[in-house]
Amino acid sequence: MYKTRKSHLMNKGKKIDIENISFFRENLEEALDFYANIESTFTPMSPARKVVYDNIQEAFRGVTCKGEKAVLVGCAAKDDYLTEAEIESLSIPEERDCWQNISPQWLYACCESLCYAGPEAFRFLIPVYMCASLQYNARDGRMFEVHIGVAKSKTERILGYSREQMILLDKRQKNAISMYLRQMWCEDHEVDFESGDSLPSFEYDERNDSIGITPWELDDYSAVQRDMSYREYVSTLIADYIRWMHEKLGQLSPS
Repeated sequence: MYKTRKSHLMNKGKKIDIENISFFRENLEEALDFYANIESTFTPMSPARKVVYDNIQEAFRGVTCKGEKAVLVGCAAKDDYLTEAEIESLSIPEERDCWQNISPQWLYACCESLCYAGPEAFRFLIPVYMCASLQYNARDGRMFEVHIGVAKSKTERILGYSREQMILLDKRQKNAISMYLRQMWCEDHEVDFESGDSLPSFEYDERNDSIGITPWELDDYSAVQRDMSYREYVSTLIADYIRWMHEKLGQLSPS
């Protein structure tokens, strides 16, 4: 959140401290005020973004979060070092049945929640984060990418945590995440699908990895790395995505 308290660092018990709850709520209200007009930044999606958006909606349709204590607000509370009991008290009224019901105002106010989400909460929250970044033109609307894309240079500890978070995702949900990351990369590199662009020149820079490779894609690369360079592997992923997008857009075109 916007403020932190040193006393929270020492607060590892299971009791509820009203002062801690009040402090967290003050931060949350400040963030909600900051994003009060977020829905006014709604922007009509390009055809390519709409394809990715619909793919996410279908892949995560019906996903709920019933088995974990912390969801959006509860995970944000973890960032302020609240106790388990305090986090649970904040999580009781949270949305757990339909991720589409989470408002963009709350989503952006709790933008750090994805970092602290358990596997079930991650599966519940990740689609709404991706869809929001496709729909709203907030100044930090791309910030969610850092929570799902990883660089090849990340430590095994960080990769291990990401794999643990994503363990409940099925094949279609993983694909939807990958396609979202590919779309963000193509936008950064000004790939115009409607003009029939092919793969632009791509030079992988390990010091500035903006491609957003997922942990399972890194694992896949480990199995083939003797046969191709990492740059060649990433270029293949992008080329496959561009072909997929051209196919999807072709299906939308009037015959």
